[in-house]
Amino acid sequence: MAGRFMPPVEARRIAARFGIKGRVGRLSFLGWNLSLALCVWVWVAAIAAAAKMLHVDGFVRAEVAAVLAAAPVVWLALVIQVKRLHDLDFSGWHSLWIWVLPIVPTEADGTIGTVLRLGCYGVMAWMCLAPGSPGPNRFGAAPGPLPAR
Repeated sequence: MAGRFMPPVEARRIAARFGIKGRVGRLSFLGWNLSLALCVWVWVAAIAAAAKMLHVDGFVRAEVAAVLAAAPVVWLALVIQVKRLHDLDFSGWHSLWIWVLPIVPTEADGTIGTVLRLGCYGVMAWMCLAPGSPGPNRFGAAPGPLPAR
């Protein structure tokens, strides 16, 4: 069915972009994360402006809309993070630590919670700065250079 509306090669390329297989280099990882952060910021600002304009009490409808709209952004962020871990020759399952540890309530959000959050930020910084494994690894071929436009 996909071949009817777009060429099969293009359909596979799009599916590969949103799947967790493969690798992503550090520059693409940084670019995707900055783009997703910008999208989230714009979306939250739009929801807040709409809720204020419509005089929504309690932001209940706005929160539901924000959560529904955030699901694809969270999926994309997770996919990009897994692919970056693959480039560093780590299993994508390690991304769960980065997503779960900051939300674990510890000591009423005391020192341990702060250390866990800072550790996760440190890991994200390391993922942005560390070079990927050279050549192919168990997760696929090395990501190529960004295409020139």
